[in-house]
Amino acid sequence: MMCEEAKYKGPSILVEAVTKEVPECRRKEVRVLDVAAGTGLVGVALAQKGFTNLDALEPSECMLELLRSKNLYTSTFHEYVGQGHTNVPQGCYDVVFVVGGMGNNHIPFTGVLEFVRFAKPGGLVMICMRQDEEDYLTKLKEYMNSLEEQQLWKKVKKVL
Repeated sequence: MMCEEAKYKGPSILVEAVTKEVPECRRKEVRVLDVAAGTGLVGVALAQKGFTNLDALEPSECMLELLRSKNLYTSTFHEYVGQGHTNVPQGCYDVVFVVGGMGNNHIPFTGVLEFVRFAKPGGLVMICMRQDEEDYLTKLKEYMNSLEEQQLWKKVKKVL
């Protein structure tokens, strides 16, 4: 079943948000990290919009194999986020995003700090997730607010 058939709108919502924030003239140079990249669905859509400098982080080797077969990603990282250490370079991504990877039994809300570390100063961190996990969402919002209070990041926009 295709994601569109299943009414999975996360990827299209994220692609629309990224293309609004990154002008077409910069899309070939912007460095992007796809966290919890899965099979590369979002990468395919971003490539169709002119993004060429994509990296992926995915904990599932099976998913990474499918993702790599698409030949869209420059670098891939077979790792988990939220455990305090990854081999992903820090401070080098213009855009860091996750679609569907945040939630209970997925990336812990504290993984946001790693997203911030992956991003360049002034880079964008975008999270696209379902809102039905109220306890997780509450903790995530509190954690993001604490990061902002510590001046580790600045919330620019919230879209529901």
